[in-house]
This record gives sequence, C-alpha cells and structure tokens, in this order.
Amino acid sequence: MEEIGENSELDSLLSWKMNSKKKYEVVRSMQKNEHLAADIVFVCNPRLAKFIDLMIKRRRPDDSGRELCVVDVGSGQSHLSRVLAWKYGYDVKTLESNSCNVATARHIDKHFQYERSKREEDQVDVKIDDSSVKRGELHHINCELQAFVEPTKFLKMLDDDWNLALVGLHPCGDLIPTMLNLFSQLKQVKLVCAVGCCYMWLSEATGEEWKHGNHHNLYGFPLSKALKELNEKHEDNDGLGYLARELACHCNERMPVLELLLPMMSFMMMPMMILMMLLVLGLVLVLGLVLVLALAVLQLLISDVVKVIEHEREKAKEDGTEEEKRKQRMARTERGNSGLARK
Repeated sequence: MEEIGENSELDSLLSWKMNSKKKYEVVRSMQKNEHLAADIVFVCNPRLAKFIDLMIKRRRPDDSGRELCVVDVGSGQSHLSRVLAWKYGYDVKTLESNSCNVATARHIDKHFQYERSKREEDQVDVKIDDSSVKRGELHHINCELQAFVEPTKFLKMLDDDWNLALVGLHPCGDLIPTMLNLFSQLKQVKLVCAVGCCYMWLSEATGEEWKHGNHHNLYGFPLSKALKELNEKHEDNDGLGYLARELACHCNERMPVLELLLPMMSFMMMPMMILMMLLVLGLVLVLGLVLVLALAVLQLLISDVVKVIEHEREKAKEDGTEEEKRKQRMARTERGNSGLARK
C-alpha cells in the first residue's frame, strides 16, 4: 500500500488504525484536473483528502474572506478528518452518531499526539513544513443527524455560522441528499464533496403517497425534477424498492450469477431462455412427482411392517394363552391323581 503522501513520518502516524481499503480511499494518488472548479462535486476517485484540499483552494472567493470550516458528515473514526486537519491544516468538525466510533476517533487522536511528541523529543525528523501548513483544529461531535434536518438546527448543532465545506467518505443512505439540501438552503455552505454508499437505505415515496399527494415531503430518491415529474404522471408507480437500490450498489463482478444472466437478456436469447425455464420447470415437476411416489412407497412399507409386528404380537399372545390353559389342565389332572392316591 502506498504511503499517504510525501511526508512518510507524518503519514505513518495518520494511517494508524486504517485498514488497506480505507488508506486507498482516503489517500491514494489521483490525476489532477486543471479545469475542475465547480462548487459541488461527487468524487468516485481515490485520494479524497487531497481532492478536497484542491477544491477548497479553487473555490470562488466571497466578500467575507473567512476561511472554510470543514464538516465531515458521518465521519466514523474520523480518518478523513484527521488528514484534512493535521496534514492540510483545515479546521474540521466531525458529525457521528455512533458513540463507539467517536470514542475510537478520540483515542486515535491521543495516540497521534503522543507518538508525534515522542518522535520530536527523540529528534526524529518529521519532515513537515510548519511554515506553510498550519495544524488545524479537530472537534468531534457525537450527535444524531436526522435526514433533511432543518438548516437552523444544523447550524445550532455546529455552534457557529462559518463558511462551511460539507464532506463525507461513505455517508450512508439519506445523508448525501441531506447534505445537498443544506447546500441548496444555506449560504454558509460553500462546497460539497462526498462519496456515497448504501443507496438501498435511501428513503423513497411509495405509490400510495404519490396517489394521495403526500410526495412533497423530502425523500432521498428521487431528487431530480425529471424523475419526480415522471412519478407524478404514473401514480401507480411504487418506485425502485429496496432490492433494486441494493443491487445498484454492487458491481457485476461481485455477482457471478448475474454475469451469466446478463448476456442472456438479449432478444436473440429470449427463446432459449424460455426453453431453459420450461426444462427447469419440467425437471422440478418430475423431481416432485418422484418424491411423492417415494414417500407413498415408504408409507406402504412402514404400514406393512407395522401389520407384521402386530400379527406377531397377537400370535405370541395366543400361544401364551394356550400354554397357560395346558398348564392349568395338567395341574387339575395332578390334583385329581393325588386325591385318588390318598383314597
């Protein structure tokens, strides 16, 4: 795995507790795009921290002249935030609902501070140019960020009205639509940069809500005007649903069965597909019939065995009764003979 950047000592500290997948997503090198200057960007490339730094530096300046405060939405253990604060010098506030993740993030912060001070005391060359990059402040906020939170409540949660840059590495479900909603409503939010995940957890209006006109509430999907108008025309539309959204999260390579089925979906392959489905259905019916016959035969065999056992029991019982009668006759005969002998 590549190092986080040019500063190997600092990067080795920042990458503590990062697995290889997280290192790749947060830091691996990406090609710079000299023409990229939009305020709102969705990034599918790695090295998100460096990309965010590039976007902030290229943003259109405003009249206030205030620096941006980066807000990491759904920060987890704050790996991205730590790089932004301590490598690129931004003040960062993290929003995370899982208290265990927040506790782990603070533990990693303490480990970083301890290890860095220890290496400086041991006169280890950390190789960081403090004159050009200041160390930003990192503040963890343990809170439940509700979907489509009101802008005023969001600012109150942050306890400031700075110029904000909303960022996120894998914000789950409705968090990215919430970030977009805040971007559209708050003048303080100057930039959004996020890589989403877990699209199956997006909220979606049902067909009944479209039918009764209750679809004007905020939902994670759809966001575009075109899809909303399409749903309005088809009130019986129940949307994509959970399974379709979950399927959209995964690439074809993760589903070998899907790779086999997709080529068969063409028009030319349709008759063969129908024939194969009929063959499979016939095979299932034959197997079912064989199973039913096998169960019937087994039941008959069990019934015959039970009858034989009962017959043997009855016969043994009758034999025992005859033997008992014979013994009784012999006993009476012996008593009669003994009586005659006495006379």
